[in-house]
Amino acid sequence: MHVRNKFNVKQIANLTEPGIYSDGGGLYLRVRSTGTRSWLFVRMVDGKRKEIGLGSVQDISLSKAREIREHFFKRSGSASGAEAGRRIGTARTPLGARKLTVSKCPNLY
Repeated sequence: MHVRNKFNVKQIANLTEPGIYSDGGGLYLRVRSTGTRSWLFVRMVDGKRKEIGLGSVQDISLSKAREIREHFFKRSGSASGAEAGRRIGTARTPLGARKLTVSKCPNLY
């Protein structure tokens, strides 16, 4: 069984060395050489590695990142189907919906 929830908030605050650190279950913290830190969800989908950026540590807390990770697992029914949950928090465009372009916007008002 794979270990999850390896980090605590204090450990994340102290990570300054550039690299990618695993919290388990496909959740990773990326620390860049500039000092910026962001969350990634990484999964294999159809034999290909997929990285889904979840956002900055300043915007997404550790508990929220873990909640999003669990959402991917529940929504897809398995860890490998995470691509199905790629659009968390965004509205989906119904099939057949027309695309709105900048040139069409003035005509709407």
